[in-house]
Amino acid sequence: MFFWPRLTLAESPGWPIKQLQVGSELYVPASSDWSGFYDWLRDKNGNLLGMRFSPFPETEFLIQALSGLLYTHVEGDDTVEIFFASDLRKPVPERSSDQDFLYDQVFKTASGKHALAVCTDGLTETELRAISGADADWIAV
Repeated sequence: MFFWPRLTLAESPGWPIKQLQVGSELYVPASSDWSGFYDWLRDKNGNLLGMRFSPFPETEFLIQALSGLLYTHVEGDDTVEIFFASDLRKPVPERSSDQDFLYDQVFKTASGKHALAVCTDGLTETELRAISGADADWIAV
């Protein structure tokens, strides 16, 4: 996930990711490959809405960086919700408590742009299709 004014997504060929080159910008790791916990946000029918990220203290800077983006909702000072649709829908807590931590690495550019790579191995084919159909731009990395 690239946190630009419009959510921008990319699919990585594999882990670990040493760096990401997007145009003239080089994204380098700003954390280890485990930087917090994440939950997949779902509605009452189980439809995937987005992701909640709770970073460890060393990556809490990401919360401030994502506040104010139209597709994010900051919860206090330790959690951010990232939605795959332009409207911020209300996730249902009992369907949104995966506590995944398979891989979640924060990346940063010299100019201060941020990205987050997460593992989607635990998602179903339907949920992966929901991400593919997200209200977002897609780029190659």
